[in-house]
Amino acid sequence: MEFLMLCILAIGSSVVMGFPRQRSMLRQVQLEFKNVNKSLMHNELMLHTPHTDEIENCCSTSALKCFVKSLPQLRVPNSAAKVKATLIKNLQKKIIENSVRTCSATETQNAVCRKCESYPERSTKEFMDSLETLLQMTLERLS
Repeated sequence: MEFLMLCILAIGSSVVMGFPRQRSMLRQVQLEFKNVNKSLMHNELMLHTPHTDEIENCCSTSALKCFVKSLPQLRVPNSAAKVKATLIKNLQKKIIENSVRTCSATETQNAVCRKCESYPERSTKEFMDSLETLLQMTLERLS
């Protein structure tokens, strides 16, 4: 019985200890996001943008993938290109995907989510605002 309790305690503590790592990675992503957003060259480009109130239940991971798919289209000066590439790479990491996910893995797999192209096209500013909101909501949920 003691062994079982120790196993449960160990599993429980690893789950709790996972949140600081997720929060740390999300903060890093937010910092990269802010650097890219500051240097972004806003133009007439319109991107399919999942707005947070349009994301169906259990589809936040799918929405994140839509953001990642469109991020390469954003124009930044050469000095910010490396940060943009790092942001895209970090947004694709499992730890970020798992942080954004609001449902269990099974529920997420079974969810019928919108295709990126079905979201309305919005300006680059609105696109970045929506991505920032998704990241902020995720960080708040993990806090």
